[in-house]
Amino acid sequence: MSTTPANTDNQSADDPGVINAPSNNTAEVQQAEVQQAEIRQAKSSEVESNNERPIENQENSSSVTDSSSEIAINSDSIKNDEDNKISSRLSHAEKVRQHADKAKAHAKKTYNCVGEILKRRRDHAQQLALEQAAAAKKLVSETLIMRPGESLKDSDAIKIAKRITKEDTLLFVDIHGNKKITDKGLKAIAEALKVNSTLKELIYWNNVVSLEGAKYFAESLKVNKGLKALDLDHCGIPAEGIVVIGEALLVNSTLESLSLSKNSVGHGFVQFAKHLGENKGLKRLNLRACGINDVGAASLGKCIRKNSTLVEINIKNNLITGVGAHCLMEAVKDNNTLARLKVFRNKLTNKERVEFVKCMMKYLQPPPPPPSTEGNLAEQLAQNMLKHGTFAVKGGMALGLKGAKASLTAGLKGAKMGMKAGKAGMAMGINAGKAVVKKGSSVVKITPKKKK
Repeated sequence: MSTTPANTDNQSADDPGVINAPSNNTAEVQQAEVQQAEIRQAKSSEVESNNERPIENQENSSSVTDSSSEIAINSDSIKNDEDNKISSRLSHAEKVRQHADKAKAHAKKTYNCVGEILKRRRDHAQQLALEQAAAAKKLVSETLIMRPGESLKDSDAIKIAKRITKEDTLLFVDIHGNKKITDKGLKAIAEALKVNSTLKELIYWNNVVSLEGAKYFAESLKVNKGLKALDLDHCGIPAEGIVVIGEALLVNSTLESLSLSKNSVGHGFVQFAKHLGENKGLKRLNLRACGINDVGAASLGKCIRKNSTLVEINIKNNLITGVGAHCLMEAVKDNNTLARLKVFRNKLTNKERVEFVKCMMKYLQPPPPPPSTEGNLAEQLAQNMLKHGTFAVKGGMALGLKGAKASLTAGLKGAKMGMKAGKAGMAMGINAGKAVVKKGSSVVKITPKKKK
């Protein structure tokens, strides 16, 4: 019995967790044991909790590792996507550059092509202008026209005669309507015609030609070998002067057109017609309003039978009746060259006029074909002048030179405008190419933003 308390004391001394209690109090001893059991249980639970914590930490660490690997995979995919986008943009930019280079090459080619076309047009315009200027210059050198009302005198006529003598390029001279030129000036011109062999037409109508002046013309016609047309309308040539000119036609075979309208031929026409029948060169004869009667018509009929060169005869506004018209109709039947015979405004009745027209339609030869329009401008102008005879050299020269300058100016202006347009087009093409390249470069420079 005495050993129990001793053991208790020893245990309490050895174990610090044992609560000392009086040996005589059992309830307190039991309560202390219960407390010690709770303490031991608490310690065991704490140990168990401590043993379990590393496992939880390991699980947490593994989840962290998995999440970090997932983040790494996601970042790699994002990087790959960004690289793919950049490579695609680079390829697109390269294509844009290639397209820009092609556009630039095309613009340059277009510019060169436009420049070549404009150069050709400019050269053509310059050549045309030069040709027109040369034609105008040639026309000036070939033409001498003194308009009526300028009151030329003998001194002026002498100067004109000197030009006719010296200038072998002169083709056309018009000095009509200058009645102050007397036989002195006319003689100088007639003497010049003897020397000149290039002048083709002389317009001298509405001047004064006396018997002496007619003799001067007749002597020049006997010598001259170049004159094709002579206009002596309304010059007051007397009947004897008409006869003298007719005698010159016996020798001259180069004159093709002779106009003597509004000259009172009178009795001298019979002899004139006789000489005309022997002529071998005259094609057109104008005897309008010359006072020709039936006797003159009969003489003209004899001329028509003999002549083989006349193509056109104008005897309008004369004194021919049905008798003279009948003589002409009978003469036309034996002629093989005459194509036009104008007898209107004579003394014919309506019946005689109808009969005359029917005869002319039956026996007159068809008109000759029109002259060829081929040739250069100068030739056409010369033909026009020779045909009409009322051309103004001052106006023609002014228009020719003005036209030449206008053509040259227009050609050069058009060439400059074309060159400016070509340069502007090329500049637009280059700027467009640069813009495309710039746009492509800006695309290349775009980089994806990094996620924060």
